Amino acid sequence: MRRALLLIICLSTAVVCLGLARWQWNRLTARRAANAEALALRTQSVLDLDGGSAEQVVPDRRVRVRGTWDTTVTVVLRGRVFRGSPGVQVVTLLRRTDSASGILVNRGFVPAPDAATLDRSLVSHEEGEVVVSGTMNNPASVIGTIAGLCEILAVVDVDEPEIVYVELGQ
Repeated sequence: MRRALLLIICLSTAVVCLGLARWQWNRLTARRAANAEALALRTQSVLDLDGGSAEQVVPDRRVRVRGTWDTTVTVVLRGRVFRGSPGVQVVTLLRRTDSASGILVNRGFVPAPDAATLDRSLVSHEEGEVVVSGTMNNPASVIGTIAGLCEILAVVDVDEPEIVYVELGQ
């Protein structure tokens, strides 16, 4: 009786492990397909957005856009880690030269010992028109056309660990 029970437990465990292995294999196959598609988009020629709409761009496509930095619209994403170093991500509005719209550009990672305070001297803001090349994110990441750039009201989702960094009037 004990041997039969032990055999049933071992067979059940083997079936569960095989099911989990198949699930992981399917995830790997799907991830490889998604990576191959993204790589194919990134190897295409750079798409110039001047005169075009950012809403029609495919995600992961390399793009180029001209504009001027609007440093009054800078978002600091706190609590980030890059290669083991704490810091912040800086997102700045680039006002497009060819239209009244703007594109939020992730300018990159800036080290900060407390992962919350931005040392603005480490962020360069070129004056005048600049050309920015990069990779578009999801179409959903295009917030929209901004008419009055003096104030932006946005509803955003904030991860629970980052809620301590959110302040009124940011």
